Amino acid sequence: MTEVATPKYQRIADDIKQAIGAGQMSEGQYLPAQKELVGKYGVATGTVRQALSQLASEGWVAPRKGRGVFVRPAEQRSNGNFQAQRRKSIGFALFGHYSTIDPEAQHVLYGATSVLQESGRQIFSSACLPMK
Repeated sequence: MTEVATPKYQRIADDIKQAIGAGQMSEGQYLPAQKELVGKYGVATGTVRQALSQLASEGWVAPRKGRGVFVRPAEQRSNGNFQAQRRKSIGFALFGHYSTIDPEAQHVLYGATSVLQESGRQIFSSACLPMK
């Protein structure tokens, strides 16, 4: 039987997972830049991106736009169904002006957006004001 070679992106992802598991990379720590990973593994940028994308979809790391990719806390990556729950961005529409919403609803909205932002989600909102 012929063995199927493990794809390069998978080997990179496995290596990073092993480093995280062994404590060589701690939670909250940023991974090396893509350019550094390309040099370390001797692969194309697309291969590194594919490995990082797989790690993100499995919950091991989270990208931060303009900052890099960091290691997620263990309790956030332990969920086996992470990919199904993962969302890159969340949007909502607000009908009327924010100040016209009752205070309890404002509190709930503020709390929800705060939690989502802290978990690395991008929040998009739109206010739809009634026409006069």
